[in-house]
Amino acid sequence: MALRKVADADLLILHEYGEPSHYVGAMSAAVALNYASVAQLEFTPLRKLKHALKHGDHDTMKKALRDACFLVFWILFPQALKGKTVILGMAPLDWRIAMLSRALKRARVIYHSSWTDWGGARFAKNPPVLRKTIGRVWSNFLTRRVERFALVTPRVAEQIQSRFKIDRKRIFIVFHSYDQVIFRPACARKQAPLKVVFAGRLDDSKGVEDVLELARRLPSVEFGLVGDGPLKRRIEWTGLPNVTLFGRVNGRAAISSIYRQHHVIVLPSKRTTAWEELFGMVLVEAMACGCIPMATNHTGPSTIVRDSALKEFIFAENEFLEGATAALSKLQHDSVRLMLLTKNAIEDSQRFALPEIEKIWISVLR
Repeated sequence: MALRKVADADLLILHEYGEPSHYVGAMSAAVALNYASVAQLEFTPLRKLKHALKHGDHDTMKKALRDACFLVFWILFPQALKGKTVILGMAPLDWRIAMLSRALKRARVIYHSSWTDWGGARFAKNPPVLRKTIGRVWSNFLTRRVERFALVTPRVAEQIQSRFKIDRKRIFIVFHSYDQVIFRPACARKQAPLKVVFAGRLDDSKGVEDVLELARRLPSVEFGLVGDGPLKRRIEWTGLPNVTLFGRVNGRAAISSIYRQHHVIVLPSKRTTAWEELFGMVLVEAMACGCIPMATNHTGPSTIVRDSALKEFIFAENEFLEGATAALSKLQHDSVRLMLLTKNAIEDSQRFALPEIEKIWISVLR
């Protein structure tokens, strides 16, 4: 049944291990445009298969084998994709483009990316050998194989357009979207004590240590951390009385419920040579639930937060601790401003709501 679903699909979404929710707008648009069916596949099935074997996950194992079979088939027989539309989400300079370029040569290709720096210095994928050759394959693929570009931020669009001389008519800015039925404001929420939430992987790049330091500095403010990762034990060992570790939370409704219990979301991400916060969907979803955003000035948060009052809470990395400490100290004693900024956050999030993003995907897929 699963094999037939992929074979019959006229819209295929092909990604490495992307968050499926990133493509909800595309799938909704496909329905509006009367596409027969949509299927999602990952182009790294061997890694998924290894993980499935290690954990005895039979469903994941079957999906990995399914994806592997189709990828091999399309590489051998690219004409099988003739007449189909493929959305490809792939990090720049990934060596697998050599195989996928062949597999997709008969398909209508839409390239989907949130990567902001196409200059070559900060690629997430940096092949140790044949870098120039792979770069040429990428350039050829983007300029000759791709029909349209669905890019997550204006900065990505500027980078790709200038570097590869792409016609602006082929480029669409398509933000990630949230479901406003799930992520919605609380009907009522106590103004005190002030509650701050963090959601994401519990590691250094997400700025978890800064969140803990805020909790030390502001003992009257309550902090909740959602997620899992290498710093989970570190958080438990701190024993801070104003910190609640929710851990891994399954299901968007459960996460939404946690957001609605908090007033502020913090996202103090730290840049590395190969990563920065390119979007930050947790910020959008929390804002839709009424959380005031405080984050570092990576591309994602800087793009997401447009309201002038809220932009005051987008800090440079070296200014986040002092800035957030001062801002939270004031907010816990100013209920009127807290309510006003909450309203601003909800309004600022609405341009990422599913109906708005679906409209853009309709233009891309038409």
